[in-house]
Amino acid sequence: MTDIDKLRWRALIDSPDGRAALLWILAQCRSNQQSFAMDDRTTSFNEGKRHVGLQLRDRIETADPHGWLKLVKQEIDDAELKRNAKPSDTGGSDTRGAPSRIAGAYSTASAIAGD
Repeated sequence: MTDIDKLRWRALIDSPDGRAALLWILAQCRSNQQSFAMDDRTTSFNEGKRHVGLQLRDRIETADPHGWLKLVKQEIDDAELKRNAKPSDTGGSDTRGAPSRIAGAYSTASAIAGD
């Protein structure tokens, strides 16, 4: 990864909207979930999505060694805001998806934070 690429990735990671987009993409990739399914085609499809997620995570960690933790922290903060928000505060919908987009991220970050 070139220095220019690292700067571009860091700009994405340092932006709340960039982190939200990355979290959504990672959730779609299901990179922290098992790929196995009862038939070979579904397993292969799931593994393809997972592979993209793993490549994305590698890019994040290469560009910024603390980048992954920044994403996990944003996910925790978003979940906390959602828990504390009244329906009128969010306009009745959440545009960033489910509170736990990265499987296990909440428990991992809570353990790191000592909660």
